[in-house]
Order: sequence, then structure tokens, then C-alpha cells
Amino acid sequence: MHYGIFCPIDTLGVWDLPLSNMIRKPDEPPPLPPWEPLPGPPTEPGWYWWSDDRVSRGIMVEVKLIDGQLKMQRFYRDDVPVADAKGYWRGPLRPSAGLGSR
Repeated sequence: MHYGIFCPIDTLGVWDLPLSNMIRKPDEPPPLPPWEPLPGPPTEPGWYWWSDDRVSRGIMVEVKLIDGQLKMQRFYRDDVPVADAKGYWRGPLRPSAGLGSR
């Protein structure tokens, strides 16, 4: 089969998905509500959403315990103490139970 230059090709296979896969079924649990902001920086290691006053969207960061202190990587700087990262925290994020988590 010959495809011309302007012939659309569905590389993702979206058109092959049945509509029933795109609609939440009645027996499925509803989506989780958004997390409330934490009152301060995280107190335990894990993955969190963090945003400062300069950005409209948060970024996902991993908080690690390094040398007895909770630290994160921020803007290409390693090991920034979470106490120095002024902004808003949400989390910790729960591990995924989806298909890619196995």
C-alpha cells in the first residue's frame, strides 16, 4: 500500500481502542481528590509535588534522607535541604498500581 505525503498515519493506534476503555465503569472507584497542601516541608522521604511562587505548576521531586537530613534535587542543584526550598508541598505520592508499576 502506498502512502502519500499528506496521508494521515495513526501511529498511536488511538482509533483502534474500543470506546469502553475510555469511559470509567460504574464499578470502578472514583478518582482520588487532590492532595491538600502540607503545612510545611516533608518530614519523611518519598515523592512529592513541590511548587514555588514563581511557577504556576508543581514539579515532582524525590525527597531523600542524606547525611541525616531530608534533601531534594532542585533546578539542577543536588542535595538541597527541603527546609531551604520555600514553596508549597503536596504528598507524599502513593506508589502506582497501574500497568507500568510491575
